Amino acid sequence: MQNIHIITVATKPGGYLKWLEESCIRNGAKLIILGMGEKWKGYITKYMLMNNFLKTIPDDDIVCFVDAYDVLMIQHIDKLKAKFLKNTEKSNYKMICALDSNPYLELQNWYYESKSNIIINSGTYIGYSKNIQHIMNWMINESNINNNLDDQRLLNMYYSLFPNDIYVDNKKNIFLCECTLIHEKKEKDDYVFLHRFANVDMISALVLYNYNISIDEIIELKKIEIPYYVNKVIGHIKTAVNKVLKI
Repeated sequence: MQNIHIITVATKPGGYLKWLEESCIRNGAKLIILGMGEKWKGYITKYMLMNNFLKTIPDDDIVCFVDAYDVLMIQHIDKLKAKFLKNTEKSNYKMICALDSNPYLELQNWYYESKSNIIINSGTYIGYSKNIQHIMNWMINESNINNNLDDQRLLNMYYSLFPNDIYVDNKKNIFLCECTLIHEKKEKDDYVFLHRFANVDMISALVLYNYNISIDEIIELKKIEIPYYVNKVIGHIKTAVNKVLKI
């Protein structure tokens, strides 16, 4: 039977990682955590660790990557596999990625050096091991040429050059990627993973899906959410300034 792996990269505990692990267990999966205890060397670390892992498994294994600190698995792994196979059985796509729901599309196109009106989110994707390796190798090589590129800019650059390689899950069939104040499930929703990117509040989702969370844990999460978001914004601003200066 074809293997399917759920992978994340986390160099330290924190965020919503413990609930991601629990959500995978609930849904018949084991979360494989890469990089725990290792030094974080920037966002390219995610691709490098993933690429090293892919070399250890068969080419036709299915691999699903999710970010560590702001994702929950909502449905069973068998449903994930069925959805993936249905989307790829008659196509040449190398990867299925989430659609980024940020509304500032023109700014995003410029920032991520995208030639399309679609921005994909690098925090959730799925594909066959051999195909993901192909994309990882391209992005790692591109990062070696220009080390200012983060993981999402690299993936969007790849998509701009090779749009037929990536299926963007704009119907949210597998990945729901959102940045709203409160998560609300709609009756028609059928996604497998919920990604509340940029570490926005996931507490409403935990309550909705009946996960235990203490007051102390809520306080600790709130302490890290705002600084994390601010640091991420500052990082994007620095990248944007460097990009302007080079133009």
